[in-house]
Amino acid sequence: RPRHAPPLTADEEQALVLGLLQDNGGCQLPCWWGFTPGVTAWYTVETFFASHGKRIQAYGSSQMMDYGIDFNIPQYSLRIYQDYFVIDETIDTISIRAVPERGEEFVYGDARFVKALKSYMLPQVLTVYGQPSQVFLRTHSGDLPGWLPFSLLLSYPDQGILVEYDGPIGEEGKHYGPLEEGEVIHVCTWRSEISLWLWSPDNARTIARVTGGYIDVDDYRSLEEATGLSIEQFYQTFSQPDNQTCLETPADLWGG
Repeated sequence: RPRHAPPLTADEEQALVLGLLQDNGGCQLPCWWGFTPGVTAWYTVETFFASHGKRIQAYGSSQMMDYGIDFNIPQYSLRIYQDYFVIDETIDTISIRAVPERGEEFVYGDARFVKALKSYMLPQVLTVYGQPSQVFLRTHSGDLPGWLPFSLLLSYPDQGILVEYDGPIGEEGKHYGPLEEGEVIHVCTWRSEISLWLWSPDNARTIARVTGGYIDVDDYRSLEEATGLSIEQFYQTFSQPDNQTCLETPADLWGG
């Protein structure tokens, strides 16, 4: 096992994470921070994080392991959870969740979070990776306590990339239900958490498989059904840089 260096200071951890979020270790998705699913040995990843004094949580058996590593960058309202699923000592899938968190608060739409995650905001993902094969939306208009969530999925199976934007509906990100009949739900992806699932495009993966059952697309509607937009129209509109338009979907579509 690699030796652990002393833990990074808060400033060192911030510099490391912001740098890697900017250049991604010199590669494009589905590679993450220089680690490529289906190619990179787990030992390489472990050595990298150990050299920065990061603690790694391990679950599973010798054939199939799940290693979790967390980063917390409070000055950017940013917490990043990473999971590396490893089969026979090689990375199979990487999942990443970036949450706009400041202390106990979730700060959706925080400008510093948006800046740090710029490469993974909707306009940038569309610009760099192109038109997705499939786009799905899920939201609620019902009597849920507190805020009403949405989830927008972009699927790029030929590139080994699945992106999820999930957060509270509405321009201000605070909408306490239920919605009125005939009302329109606003889905603003820049006010959200961001999740990525990455795998080798050589290994076909269903969304259910790659997310470990976390996402069932049967709970979603296609973009066209939910918003009336084709994937091409969505791509043309939302790939514009710094686009802060919100998707619109009728509340009546989502039931009570």
